[in-house]
Amino acid sequence: MQKATLEALLERKTQATKAKMAVKEINVPVLGMALTVEKLPLTRVLNLIDKYKDDDSLNGKFELYKELIYISVPLFRSTQLQEAYEVAEPSDIVTLLFEQNLTAITSLGDKIAAMYGINGAEAVEELKN
Repeated sequence: MQKATLEALLERKTQATKAKMAVKEINVPVLGMALTVEKLPLTRVLNLIDKYKDDDSLNGKFELYKELIYISVPLFRSTQLQEAYEVAEPSDIVTLLFEQNLTAITSLGDKIAAMYGINGAEAVEELKN
């Protein structure tokens, strides 16, 4: 392991700034296309996890991932798209576009969570506790 230097720490700051504004293209087989996913501030993701921390049910995990996907994919926040699908709640667009495919929603949710160093549903559960 190398010794920390001022230059190395300043370089990490530059890298961290770029990582904060990261976007990632993720292939979604159920849609047959790739989605652009934004990396949100960590505090926003942690607040979302906290919102569902007391709900250990499958539905709670589903709602967490549905909302994580919704806030991470700018395209899903389009009012035009939401009106076309006649959603009751804006985040319901995820369920409708994914044809109520729980595996596809969980898969994308896992990939988005991995952008924050959270690997898999077990890691989300660990954070909730």
